[in-house]
Amino acid sequence: MKAAYLNVWSKKGIAEMAYGLKAAGLELYASGSTAKTLAQAELEINPGLERPPSPAQVVSALDLDPENPADARKLAELDFPRPDIVVCNLHPIAEIISQESFALHELARYVDIWNSALLRAAARSWESAGIVCDFSDYATVLSAIKEFGELHEKRRRQLAVKALLYCAYYDSTVAQFLAERRQDVLSDELVLPLKKVSALSYGENPQQNAALYSVAGARPWGVTRSRIIHGKPLRFNHYVDLDQAWETACEFDGAACVIVKHGTPCGAACAQNSAEAFREAYETDRTGSQGATVVFNRQLTDKAAALLADESFELIAAPDFENGALEVLRSRRENRLVLIPSTLVSADEVELRSISGGVLVQENDSGRGGQTPAAATRRKPTQDETASLGFAMKVAKHARSYAMVVAQGLRTISIGSGLPSRRESLKAALQKAKEKHPIVEPARPLVLACDAALTPDCVKDAARAGISAISQPGGSAEDKDCAALCDARNMAMLLTGLRHIRH
Repeated sequence: MKAAYLNVWSKKGIAEMAYGLKAAGLELYASGSTAKTLAQAELEINPGLERPPSPAQVVSALDLDPENPADARKLAELDFPRPDIVVCNLHPIAEIISQESFALHELARYVDIWNSALLRAAARSWESAGIVCDFSDYATVLSAIKEFGELHEKRRRQLAVKALLYCAYYDSTVAQFLAERRQDVLSDELVLPLKKVSALSYGENPQQNAALYSVAGARPWGVTRSRIIHGKPLRFNHYVDLDQAWETACEFDGAACVIVKHGTPCGAACAQNSAEAFREAYETDRTGSQGATVVFNRQLTDKAAALLADESFELIAAPDFENGALEVLRSRRENRLVLIPSTLVSADEVELRSISGGVLVQENDSGRGGQTPAAATRRKPTQDETASLGFAMKVAKHARSYAMVVAQGLRTISIGSGLPSRRESLKAALQKAKEKHPIVEPARPLVLACDAALTPDCVKDAARAGISAISQPGGSAEDKDCAALCDARNMAMLLTGLRHIRH
């Protein structure tokens, strides 16, 4: 090995890396700010050159074969040897574009051209050159060179794969950022930039390996930016429930609490404060909520913590905690407390679902594209019913289909979901509501929201259970029959024109 070329954005450990390469007998070549950093470290660089080699020149050198006479002459004209080791990394584009103040017109200033080409050129030449793009590889690369005088072919190949994935991540981060703003995320070629956030102890089951990744170039908030402030690390299933509860809670403008267990909502409520929201959400299903995930979209207050402290929950999350609340909740060792910094929601994200041999991709269900809910019955919903129906439909949107949400005011009374027929889900919801009759206020109307079009049999069941108003997507040939049944029973029914099927 004769020479190494270094050109990095992140200077972490670069001086130590250069000293190690120098000690192994390699001549050092560098340019740009890297050359200045190494010169300040009193390292001899670019021997015999009047000016540092540019990345473009190094790309050309990597494309030449020293054993070929014609290529050897071209190398001689460059005045520096073809590098055996290339150390290179790029601007942290994901961090840059995730800043709230970052503007689209600034992007061109940060998109790297030549170092990207340098990484690819070195990776393509993996049979004779080693490319190092990650600080975590510095020590092992130096150790191998020191012990064997070179990098083994298998190791060079591994480094090349890492560099190509690094380039793909970089490019797809930029593409994702642009696509979010051009509404063309479902292009013919789709590469999502995924960065590992953390390894997980296991997946849905102990025999499944798993890890958490974040999407670069997308929103810099959400569950992937959550922070554990008490308790053990989160597992795969925690994240699934946390995401569902968080996305539901962020639907509401006022203080809200949402409880989810095994991907199924147990209860939800909006109220004047987090304590009242929890109390009403918890009353929906006290038994099913044991060991569940509880999420708030507002600061978790001391009063709310006092209510939570006597119950058993796997995870409690909020954008903030009062000091007294933290003290109370941390006293229970089994609690996992999670801080999620922002309640902003991106409507331009995509949802992924793996299938055999591929992936299904769809836009996030942002709720756009529907009509203003319109009454299909003679009686229009009262103001109280309208507010309750809107609340219930937001909960139904995030439940498994067929979702039937019975609500009173801005709280759920019961939820039926994840069953193969609408009537089965409705019967489950109505039975739960009947069992909790003592908490139902007779003076306030009971309403029903469904994520898919209802059948006349469902309307009859709802009427017998005392439902006074219904919200459903409509779009079925049976809509008129449902409306006629509602009219005959003085019920109100809204058609939203927008279904929320969720498997």
